[in-house]
Formats: sequence, C-alpha cells, structure tokens
Amino acid sequence: MDFCIDYIEIQTIRFSERIVSEIENIPSDFQDVLIPRITLQPLLENCFKHGLVNKEADGIIRLSFTNSDNNIIICVEDNGDELSEASLQHIQRGLTRDEDSQTLGIRNVHKRLQSYFGEDYGINVKRSRLGGLLVEITLPNGCASTPA
Repeated sequence: MDFCIDYIEIQTIRFSERIVSEIENIPSDFQDVLIPRITLQPLLENCFKHGLVNKEADGIIRLSFTNSDNNIIICVEDNGDELSEASLQHIQRGLTRDEDSQTLGIRNVHKRLQSYFGEDYGINVKRSRLGGLLVEITLPNGCASTPA
C-alpha cells in the first residue's frame, strides 16, 4: 500500500497542474490485510495513462476503502472524460474474455485475485460517480495471509 501511495503522490506532483489525488485513510481494521503484489499499481497507472490522459485541468484520482458483506472493497476511480459506454462495456467483457491487449493488465489483476482468493473475489468495473471509471477490488475480510 505504501508503494501505491508513493506512486500516486509522485504522479500527482508530476501532473500537479491538472490532476489531484484523494487518498482515504486506510481503516484500522484493514491495516493487517495483505494482497498480492502488483494489484493496485496497474489500476492506478491506468487512471493516469487512460482515464485522465486528455484531462487538462481538474483531474481527480480517488483511492478509498469500505467494508461490505464481510468483504473488503478497495476503490480506484477517476473523473476522466474518455470513458464511453462502449469502452466501459469493452472493459467489463475484457475481465472474463481474452478480447485484446487493451484489457490485458486489468484482466491479469482480476485473474490473479480470483486465483488467490476464489471466484467470488476480484475486480468489478463501472462508471464512477466522478464520471470516469470506477474499479472495485473485492477481497475476503481477514485476508491477512502472505501476498503472492
């Protein structure tokens, strides 16, 4: 988590003229949760490379955490203007099908999470209330095992 927060902070310094980050404090009951390496960083990178690529001002990346139905939900979202309905559906299909290389990174993260925690866990994507993409990572509560 520290690596991902450092990554966001470096990128928002780099793009400070046009992008801000909102990083929610990690809830105390999530402090001991371990997830496989290279889970959040590719999703955060997608915000900068795809979601906010043409955002010239007022770009937002938000990282937040919730507890729902005995699951941990980590949300990565942006307010990018690039996400059409067709693109959103393409990303959703790409989570389960090898459609093309555009969804390879998010699909790999999803498959790794499912392989590690089970079919009930992984990634869900939808439109963010901010307007861009919302990626929800669902993990079992109490997944404090050694990350892969």
